[in-house]
Amino acid sequence: MNICTLEISIDGYELIDIVALDSNQLIGVCKLWLNDREILSECHLEGLFVAPSYRGRGYGKLIIDKVIQLSKDNGKDTIVLQVHETNSVARTLYASYGFIEYSDPDDRGLIDCYLRISEPH
Repeated sequence: MNICTLEISIDGYELIDIVALDSNQLIGVCKLWLNDREILSECHLEGLFVAPSYRGRGYGKLIIDKVIQLSKDNGKDTIVLQVHETNSVARTLYASYGFIEYSDPDDRGLIDCYLRISEPH
């Protein structure tokens, strides 16, 4: 498996697209927003997806490992994300890394989470 990244700058924001491939077959993707104009120490993980036929094999963990490495490499100390309240698989995965759910579900069912990466997970 290979994890590829594509770095993009949009209006002063830095975005890294992370793509996991297996023999040129797409396994998973996510976006990592590095810049927040108000909170420069945070980055935002968005849209983590692993193809159904590849789930349960540790690919989500490999992608999150890459997200943590890229976040640290870019001087960030916190990763924030949102997860749907009904997505128990994702919530369990994030909790295994130490992500903390800090909000009740909003009107769309999304829960805010964060992980401090300045400390070992």
